[in-house]
Amino acid sequence: MVIKFYDEKNIIRIIQSGLVNYETYLLNKSFLYVYYDTLKKDYDFIELIFKKEHFKHLCGISNNPKDVFIYENAGIHKEVLSPIKFYDICKAKRLGYKHIIIKKDSSTIQKMNILNNLHLLTQNETIYCNILGVHNILRCDGMIGLSKGNISLALRNLNGYSIPLSSLDFDITDSGENLFEVYLVASKKINEKKYSCINLQKIDIEKLPYGIKELLNIKDNVHC
Repeated sequence: MVIKFYDEKNIIRIIQSGLVNYETYLLNKSFLYVYYDTLKKDYDFIELIFKKEHFKHLCGISNNPKDVFIYENAGIHKEVLSPIKFYDICKAKRLGYKHIIIKKDSSTIQKMNILNNLHLLTQNETIYCNILGVHNILRCDGMIGLSKGNISLALRNLNGYSIPLSSLDFDITDSGENLFEVYLVASKKINEKKYSCINLQKIDIEKLPYGIKELLNIKDNVHC
């Protein structure tokens, strides 16, 4: 195997700027994605949360011992950090070369191209979701992404919510069946009970099912 060591200085720069965007738009927030299920002929929703421990996965920094071994075999020491520790070190601006472990499939580099644009998945007019996941790309419980935007998130279900599993350089409209258009994105802080902020709206809220309207507390048409 030919080993290519990428510009780790540039990767650190992208991760640090990505952290600023992550904190500004996503961290400790829950997003409600309301989509129209053409099979059920009704609206349904996904709730997606972003926490500190999800940031490392979105950066594509590896924990895999096989990836670490490639570096060690080349005489390059690497330090594996837990997701929380990785976030804290980034926050303290102490992220160093020893913390950058690139996946051997080069997906880390793809994620660098996406990291600073993840917030588009909360406000773009062309958001779609796939509720059954895309198993030929990555085994997951679902996906949200942009049509023609090559920015998608693979999701995993956990305790009644979705969490980000991986960011993908992938056009979600290529995911096949069970693809539905998103008509409303609303957000709230994780500790709040109801969604009070509109990120994207393509439907009159009064037309939504009662169960979805009960999740909302939108006053004065507040947009984020």
